Amino acid sequence: MTDKQALETIKQTIQTFFRAEEFLISNDLHVKCLAARLISHLTQINPEWEVYLDYNYQYQNAYKTTADFDSISLFPMDAVKMPVKQTKIRLYPQIAIRRNSKNFIAIEIHKSTSRVSPKLTVDKLTTLTNRESPIHYQYGLNIQLASGKNYQKNTSIQVHKVNEHVATFDFN
Repeated sequence: MTDKQALETIKQTIQTFFRAEEFLISNDLHVKCLAARLISHLTQINPEWEVYLDYNYQYQNAYKTTADFDSISLFPMDAVKMPVKQTKIRLYPQIAIRRNSKNFIAIEIHKSTSRVSPKLTVDKLTTLTNRESPIHYQYGLNIQLASGKNYQKNTSIQVHKVNEHVATFDFN
């Protein structure tokens, strides 16, 4: 299966997950619950893939900045641009798909009811797909779920090319 075919199959699987797990998503259950259910769908795509929740085989230090905005970066920001506070964090994906013993796809789920900015999720995936990262993933997928009172039964997937490694699957 080529990368393009794998990504298309994952996209269809995520859409199936969104429809099949209406109860969990519409009742705004915790993101780890949603991720665990999504894994059950993803493992059916290819039995040779290794699919993990909070895969942290090799931690990587990254930097999170907070002030008027949040951001995650592989490297500390320049002092001139640096907001009030900058802290080191342990960086790993919510869901990891490994193929042929290599980091293939990092997946993050962002619920519409989250207090965290969707930009932070995209920054995290951009950092995980950075070629200079020792835990470099080939692709990063940000799944933005309309959850809780925002849940809608009819969904469509729009893929936005944030950068060459990160795609957003937007359900609305």
